[in-house]
Amino acid sequence: LILIHITNWIIIKRIIVNPITLMTKIVKNYKVQLKQGAKPSVEFHELNPELLTRRNEIGLLYNNFNNMLEQIKTREIERDEALKTLSSSEKLLNKIAENYPNSYLSVINSDMTVGFTAGQEFQKQNLNPRDFEGMKLEQIFDKQWEDIKEYFTETFKGTEQTFELHINDQKQLYNTIPLKNEDGLILQILSVAENITTRRLAEEELLKHRDQLEELIKERTSELEGKNTELER
Repeated sequence: LILIHITNWIIIKRIIVNPITLMTKIVKNYKVQLKQGAKPSVEFHELNPELLTRRNEIGLLYNNFNNMLEQIKTREIERDEALKTLSSSEKLLNKIAENYPNSYLSVINSDMTVGFTAGQEFQKQNLNPRDFEGMKLEQIFDKQWEDIKEYFTETFKGTEQTFELHINDQKQLYNTIPLKNEDGLILQILSVAENITTRRLAEEELLKHRDQLEELIKERTSELEGKNTELER
């Protein structure tokens, strides 16, 4: 009789207790990982194929649990693929930002701090863009902040702004653009500051030559008019 009880207990433990304990352990570990904010992963174990074919309550429980694990496994694969795609996109965007010509690109938060910044101009000026992240715009622009603060404020209200600024021996052209999130809120804006020093110097030189040419034309015209007057006499 004792042997029969022991045998029955071994069968019950193998068929019911062990699988349920395993199921509970897997689900508990998964919940703990989610609660801790870690990347959740499921330990997949081969379930007894014999039990999956049973038509009683145990078979139904096994099938439902097996289906749940398969769904979780599928979601994990889809999530990993999405993360890989997102990572590739982020790397590409970072490369574009880092190599954006003659410019400083910055994402500005609603508290007027720099959230992200990059651009080719940082390399030219031997500056580390990471040093500016977290800084307030007031710190960066110093006394000029009061003159340009309104442009950033208006951008957070939804209106793109353009203005010029002379800073650190550079003439910079700023474009500030609202960035709306999925809810339509503007919590960040994009600021593109292009170094236009060379362009402005070329324009000034061109204007100077144009003024000189106009003055020369006036002088020549005056001389010709004077000679015509003498000839008429």
